[in-house]
Amino acid sequence: MTRFRDCIHTFREIGLTGRNHLIVHCSPSPPAGLHSGFETMLAALLESCESLITPAFTPQTMIIPEVGPDHNAIRYGQHYEHNRQADFFNPALSSTAFLEPFVSIVRSHPQAVRSDHPLLSFVGIHAEKMLESQSVLSPFEPIRTLAELDGDILLIGTDHTANTSIHYAEQVAGRRSFTRWALTHAGAVTCPGYPGCPEGFNALRPQLDAIVRSANLGSTMVSLIPARDLIQAVVGWIHVEPAALLCSNPDCEFCIAVHAQINADHTH
Repeated sequence: MTRFRDCIHTFREIGLTGRNHLIVHCSPSPPAGLHSGFETMLAALLESCESLITPAFTPQTMIIPEVGPDHNAIRYGQHYEHNRQADFFNPALSSTAFLEPFVSIVRSHPQAVRSDHPLLSFVGIHAEKMLESQSVLSPFEPIRTLAELDGDILLIGTDHTANTSIHYAEQVAGRRSFTRWALTHAGAVTCPGYPGCPEGFNALRPQLDAIVRSANLGSTMVSLIPARDLIQAVVGWIHVEPAALLCSNPDCEFCIAVHAQINADHTH
């Protein structure tokens, strides 16, 4: 059985001091054998950091119009049934299934606050500065704020395909982002800055060997990465290799659009 004190020991081993600011990414299942699961995990995190946020994304609010901008990794005019079933965003709306087991525990904390982006919200505790920085026009501003706070990325039982900070770094590097639309009770909202495909993100792992601190919590790997250093690594790599971190699926519409941008930039 893994208990609260084991979580605290592991978090201290990777460098949490109680003063860290974190973005936390968890697998859908808590570490095997962890007593009380994610409730214990969150309690240990709050003992080990000053503030934390975690993505609480809600793709079920997305609607797709009949027409829209070109090179947007989306097919318009084919989604009547999808649009009819879309949810209206509200602060209590469940996040996507991969995120929800941990997010639901964070959202239930009495001091939890959720940002109001209808597609890409974050929920946090003692993290108002990060959450309040977000806007519909700048969905990943909380990650910029995290980096300014000298904060860290914490991966618990997951890999870099869940690492939202890489999406932010891609945009800092000038990589194409996308436009989506979401339902709110005030009407449909245009959401620029939507991220692309994360399936190639694990190629970053060797680049981070010198800055990642990892330890095992039971059979679960826990890794801490300085946000500022990760962003610099991604931006630098994309500037040298514009196709870095794109996936290998020839049918991926996101990565096809980014390759088209690279080719257009090279032509000019």
